[in-house]
Amino acid sequence: MTNDTTAGSGRNLRPALMASLALNVLIVGGVAAALLLPHLHGGKRHPEPTGLAGFAETLPADRGEFVRQKVQAEKATFEAIHKEQREAREAARTALVEEPFDVAKFKAALDRIAQADDKETRTRMALVADTAAQLTPDERKQLHAYFEKHRARMRHRHADGPPKPNE
Repeated sequence: MTNDTTAGSGRNLRPALMASLALNVLIVGGVAAALLLPHLHGGKRHPEPTGLAGFAETLPADRGEFVRQKVQAEKATFEAIHKEQREAREAARTALVEEPFDVAKFKAALDRIAQADDKETRTRMALVADTAAQLTPDERKQLHAYFEKHRARMRHRHADGPPKPNE
């Protein structure tokens, strides 16, 4: 007798279990789609600006616009330098896997990477210096504080431990 009762209740539960499973699949699918679709369709989250562009966000509107214009004026220069960097890195990757391996060619490619990186650093530092020369003393103090905050955050990200004070 108990066999008839359990068999009957099992048949009644099957549609409820199927509906529950379908609902769970829909919820999990919706969450997965929300997390993955922006990446699949090329949607990118834009990182917060850093460097002078990030500092400009901390200034009053007119002074922030001044700094943004200084950065924008150098955009083409930096794009050309970044292109040099990409091409130098590509040449080094190609030389690394080329057979027969030519160590002199590989070293020359690595040297071009170092030169391109140095050019980018020097251009960036010149932009910072030129911009700082046109800031007020208070704005230069703000710029220093902004860079120190960013430096501490980067050091913390790359170090094994928390940022060290006054390093």
